[in-house]
Amino acid sequence: MGGGGPCPRGRHELKRLIDLRQTPPASRATQGVEASPQDARRVLNSHAFAFITVVNSETQYATCVRYIDALQVPPGYSVEKIAVFGATSMAEGCQRGMETSTAR
Repeated sequence: MGGGGPCPRGRHELKRLIDLRQTPPASRATQGVEASPQDARRVLNSHAFAFITVVNSETQYATCVRYIDALQVPPGYSVEKIAVFGATSMAEGCQRGMETSTAR
Protein backbone atom coordinates (compact mmCIF):
# COMPACT_ATOMS: atom_id res chain seq x y z
CA MET A 1 0.00 0.00 0.00
CA GLY A 2 1.23 3.43 -0.82
CA GLY A 3 1.05 6.63 1.10
CA GLY A 4 -0.01 10.09 0.13
CA GLY A 5 1.30 13.51 0.59
CA PRO A 6 1.29 16.97 -0.88
CA CYS A 7 1.26 16.98 -4.63
CA PRO A 8 1.02 19.58 -7.39
CA ARG A 9 -1.63 22.28 -7.06
CA GLY A 10 -1.82 21.67 -3.29
CA ARG A 11 -4.16 18.69 -3.44
CA HIS A 12 -3.82 15.66 -1.20
CA GLU A 13 -3.22 12.37 -2.98
CA LEU A 14 -3.24 8.76 -1.83
CA LYS A 15 -1.79 5.97 -3.95
CA ARG A 16 -2.66 2.34 -3.28
CA LEU A 17 -1.54 -0.84 -4.98
CA ILE A 18 -3.44 -4.11 -4.74
CA ASP A 19 -1.59 -7.05 -6.27
CA LEU A 20 -3.68 -10.21 -6.62
CA ARG A 21 -1.25 -11.91 -9.01
CA GLN A 22 0.17 -14.18 -6.29
CA THR A 23 -3.18 -14.88 -4.58
CA PRO A 24 -4.86 -18.15 -5.60
CA PRO A 25 -8.38 -17.54 -7.00
CA ALA A 26 -9.91 -19.98 -4.47
CA SER A 27 -8.72 -17.91 -1.50
CA ARG A 28 -9.87 -14.66 -3.13
CA ALA A 29 -13.48 -15.83 -3.23
CA THR A 30 -13.70 -15.94 0.57
CA GLN A 31 -11.91 -12.64 1.19
CA GLY A 32 -14.14 -9.71 2.03
CA VAL A 33 -17.36 -11.72 2.22
CA GLU A 34 -18.14 -10.75 5.80
CA ALA A 35 -17.65 -7.27 7.17
CA SER A 36 -14.93 -7.09 9.75
CA PRO A 37 -14.88 -4.78 12.79
CA GLN A 38 -12.14 -2.83 11.00
CA ASP A 39 -14.54 -2.11 8.10
CA ALA A 40 -17.13 -0.74 10.50
CA ARG A 41 -14.57 1.75 11.88
CA ARG A 42 -13.36 2.94 8.46
CA VAL A 43 -14.18 6.62 8.07
CA LEU A 44 -15.36 7.56 4.60
CA ASN A 45 -14.33 10.87 3.12
CA SER A 46 -17.09 12.69 1.26
CA HIS A 47 -14.49 15.10 -0.15
CA ALA A 48 -12.42 12.49 -1.98
CA PHE A 49 -12.39 11.08 -5.48
CA ALA A 50 -11.27 7.48 -5.99
CA PHE A 51 -9.90 6.35 -9.33
CA ILE A 52 -9.92 2.55 -9.24
CA THR A 53 -8.03 1.02 -12.15
CA VAL A 54 -7.93 -2.68 -12.94
CA VAL A 55 -4.48 -3.03 -14.50
CA ASN A 56 -3.27 -5.52 -17.08
CA SER A 57 -0.67 -3.29 -18.72
CA GLU A 58 1.63 -1.08 -16.68
CA THR A 59 2.31 1.03 -19.79
CA GLN A 60 -1.38 1.79 -20.25
CA TYR A 61 -1.73 2.44 -16.51
CA ALA A 62 1.08 5.01 -16.66
CA THR A 63 -0.85 6.82 -19.40
CA CYS A 64 -4.02 6.67 -17.29
CA VAL A 65 -2.18 8.17 -14.30
CA ARG A 66 -0.92 11.07 -16.43
CA TYR A 67 -4.52 11.92 -17.36
CA ILE A 68 -5.68 11.63 -13.75
CA ASP A 69 -2.83 13.88 -12.63
CA ALA A 70 -3.86 16.49 -15.22
CA LEU A 71 -7.35 16.85 -13.74
CA GLN A 72 -8.17 19.96 -11.74
CA VAL A 73 -9.33 18.92 -8.29
CA PRO A 74 -11.47 21.41 -6.37
CA PRO A 75 -9.91 22.92 -3.24
CA GLY A 76 -10.59 20.83 -0.15
CA TYR A 77 -10.89 17.57 -2.10
CA SER A 78 -8.40 14.72 -2.29
CA VAL A 79 -7.63 12.06 -4.86
CA GLU A 80 -7.09 8.32 -4.34
CA LYS A 81 -5.43 6.36 -7.12
CA ILE A 82 -5.99 2.65 -6.58
CA ALA A 83 -4.35 0.20 -8.98
CA VAL A 84 -5.50 -3.43 -8.89
CA PHE A 85 -3.19 -5.93 -10.58
CA GLY A 86 -4.06 -9.55 -11.33
CA ALA A 87 -7.83 -9.44 -10.91
CA THR A 88 -9.63 -12.29 -12.67
CA SER A 89 -12.44 -9.91 -13.72
CA MET A 90 -13.35 -6.25 -13.78
CA ALA A 91 -15.91 -6.91 -11.06
CA GLU A 92 -13.32 -8.46 -8.76
CA GLY A 93 -10.86 -5.63 -9.36
CA CYS A 94 -13.43 -2.91 -8.74
CA GLN A 95 -14.68 -4.64 -5.60
CA ARG A 96 -11.18 -4.92 -4.14
CA GLY A 97 -10.53 -1.27 -4.94
CA MET A 98 -13.77 -0.12 -3.30
CA GLU A 99 -12.97 -2.17 -0.19
CA THR A 100 -9.70 -0.26 0.29
CA SER A 101 -10.95 3.19 -0.63
CA THR A 102 -11.93 5.80 1.90
CA ALA A 103 -13.68 7.94 -0.73
CA ARG A 104 -17.41 8.03 -0.31
